[in-house]
Amino acid sequence: MNRKSKEKRTVRLATIHFEASPEQLHMIDRAAKLLGKERSEFMREAACDRAQSVILDQVLFNLDAVRLRTFNGMLDAPPAANTGLERLKTVRAPWRKNSEA
Repeated sequence: MNRKSKEKRTVRLATIHFEASPEQLHMIDRAAKLLGKERSEFMREAACDRAQSVILDQVLFNLDAVRLRTFNGMLDAPPAANTGLERLKTVRAPWRKNSEA
């Protein structure tokens, strides 16, 4: 047994159990099959994607007074010059006719 195999075995995985209706289980299995994945792998990825989405969607965060002033200053500051954006605004869209702006 090589060293990597031994290191892998020291990671402890948790088991998660939950109940699902037959319809839900069928839908999960069908989606997993479409992606060529086992049910557990599909469920783990789906749960992690959803968890990350929930965490990233949080709009409430706490700042002390100094950080709040800094944050508000950044929001209130005029946008930095963006030459790429300015150039892009002058390019005619390829779906527009030559006579259109």
